Amino acid sequence: MVPGSDRNNPAARSTQSLQFSVIVAVRDAAQELCRCLHALATQENAGTFEVIVVDDGSRVPISPPDHEIYGQMSVQVHRQVPLGIAAARNLGISKSSGETLIFVDADCVADPHMLAHLERRLAAEQKTIAFQFSLQGGTGCLTDRLEGLRLGAI
Repeated sequence: MVPGSDRNNPAARSTQSLQFSVIVAVRDAAQELCRCLHALATQENAGTFEVIVVDDGSRVPISPPDHEIYGQMSVQVHRQVPLGIAAARNLGISKSSGETLIFVDADCVADPHMLAHLERRLAAEQKTIAFQFSLQGGTGCLTDRLEGLRLGAI
C-alpha cells in the first residue's frame, strides 16, 4: 500500500494505476497451492499484481516458488505458527502493497481472466468496495461434480 493512500477511496483508485495483492492462506496443502499459483501466473490481460502466501503452520513448510515455473509473478512466502485463516489473512494484509486486496484459498484455481474482469468491474463500479468471485466445482470426478452442484446451490 502506498503510504497515505486509502484502499476504499474510489477517487484515489481512479487516479492511481490499479495493482492487486492476492493473499493466499495455506496449511498443509502444497499440491493445491502449486495449482493455485499456476492459475495466477497464467492470468491474461491482468494488471500488475503480487501474490502473498501465508503458511499457517504447515507440518512441512511451504517453500518459495521456483521463478522458472512462475515467471515474473512476484510471490512472497511468510510463515506463522498455526493461528488460523483469519490471522493468516491479516498477516498477508500487513505484507501487501497492492491497492486492491484479493483473498484466495490455496485449493482455488482462478479463471485465466479473473484479474482482468475484476479490473473492469472496479473501473465501472467505483463506489463498490467489496466483490465476490463466482465459485465453481471441477468436472473431473464424481466428488468434483457434487461440489460443483453444492456451490451452484449457494
